[in-house]
Amino acid sequence: MKSKMNLLTAGFASVLFLGIGAQAADLENLIEGSTASDAPQVAAAVTQTRLSTAVSSLFKKMTPDQNVFLRNIEKQDWKKALISWGPAFNATPFERTENAKALQALIMFKTGLEITGVEKLFTAQNVKSIHPEIIQTWKESLNDNHPVWEVAQIKWNDGWSNVFGRSTEVRSKLRSVDLKTNVGLLKEMASRLPANTKERALVDWQLALSYAMNDKSDEAAKIIGQLLKNDKSPYGEDLINLTAGRLLFQSGFFEAATKYYEKIEKKSDYWLEAQEELAWTYLRKGETQNAIAVSKSLMNSAFESYLGPEPYFVESLGQLKVCDYPKVMEGLTQFPKRFKSRTVELNKLAQGEKSEFINSVLNKLKTEKMSWSVLGKDIQFLPRAMVKDFKLVQLMESQKLYEKEAKVSDQLYADALALTGIQGSFQSMKNGLTEKNSKVKSAQIQRIKELAKSEVAEIKRILDKLHIVEAELVSQVEVSDKIIKNGTGLDSELKKGTTGSKKSDSLVFVADSNEVWFDEIS
Repeated sequence: MKSKMNLLTAGFASVLFLGIGAQAADLENLIEGSTASDAPQVAAAVTQTRLSTAVSSLFKKMTPDQNVFLRNIEKQDWKKALISWGPAFNATPFERTENAKALQALIMFKTGLEITGVEKLFTAQNVKSIHPEIIQTWKESLNDNHPVWEVAQIKWNDGWSNVFGRSTEVRSKLRSVDLKTNVGLLKEMASRLPANTKERALVDWQLALSYAMNDKSDEAAKIIGQLLKNDKSPYGEDLINLTAGRLLFQSGFFEAATKYYEKIEKKSDYWLEAQEELAWTYLRKGETQNAIAVSKSLMNSAFESYLGPEPYFVESLGQLKVCDYPKVMEGLTQFPKRFKSRTVELNKLAQGEKSEFINSVLNKLKTEKMSWSVLGKDIQFLPRAMVKDFKLVQLMESQKLYEKEAKVSDQLYADALALTGIQGSFQSMKNGLTEKNSKVKSAQIQRIKELAKSEVAEIKRILDKLHIVEAELVSQVEVSDKIIKNGTGLDSELKKGTTGSKKSDSLVFVADSNEVWFDEIS
């Protein structure tokens, strides 16, 4: 009997050691009689009770409903913990505390309501008053690369900087910065961050764009130079080189711009844009033949769905400069053939006439990351800018998270109804997520319409410029005819150039003009 009492005393001592939050689980083990095979489960229970111990320490005395909630925390059954939250804490003084906000938000996040959880968390303003164990669990659960940071609508509180890190703070604050008007704010943010860090790169990129938007290309170029040296930068080297080329071109440094455009390899998603801008750079440098060569490469039939109207204008302008009038006419004839049907399709998109097609594209992108290869042949009917449109990409990622949460809320609604018969709060949550998801999808469709409208405007703008080229062509031909007719001793003669060696030992490669040789491009 004495040995049994000692065993029971030792058992209760171990319960006290584990803390109040572990009592229920360990008492159950003592009553049922733990064996050696149960030891791993008991050890697991110890590791799972840090949070429950912290929660129980917030109360002098717990109600039965609160004990049920605590048991769910101990078992890490987050769904049941969320369902039992209402009966345990609704209309209690605890519900209004910062600890309650942070704890409920954590359970939401763990359940799969990630956006809702983070937005709930940031309603807690006094971070220092939150129990350290709740804070620690948040730190372990949410890192700075989680996609929820790009979606959740929050106002950053500096108290959270020590919890989630400087990188998350910077990204969150940058989302609300107006690049046109907040140059000073960005400079101040950059001055507080050490060089050669991810955080500094995030701010520097926005600062460079801000300078560029405010016609301060020299200042923007300096920042881009710093980004190229920052090996912690999250931005791809191709994007930075393209931006550097643009800034140098804008400032009139065409030779330097050429070097940066040429650094972008053919495998890059930015190669077509870089080549298009390189052609303009050559034209401004006076290297007309190079401008024509690059433009001709871009007008390869394989690039039709990915290419805008600009290269047609560059090539026509270059050919006009070298008085290659037949080629100018050829380009003017090709342009409407290439863009007439595309303009019709894009106009339909802009006016909302192809909703079924758009929905099929958006459904495809729910499970795939947006890229040229994923869109496939559909890209010929879509705005080419959508693949790299940051706003649309973010909307797609937002929808994925909202749809995931909507499924979780549907299940919570059903489970709450089955377990407690109370589902009011989950009904509201379900309706709210459905509404948000609907708004995100509408925003996606609207963004595609905007991009389609923008591309149609671009095509019309280039068409107007080609009309000017056509008028100049007619004018130059008329002047040439007058000179020939009125000139003394001038004979009209058609000259056709030739290329290649005429020696007997020269090699001749027979080529079909319809063949596509990718290794010879540019």
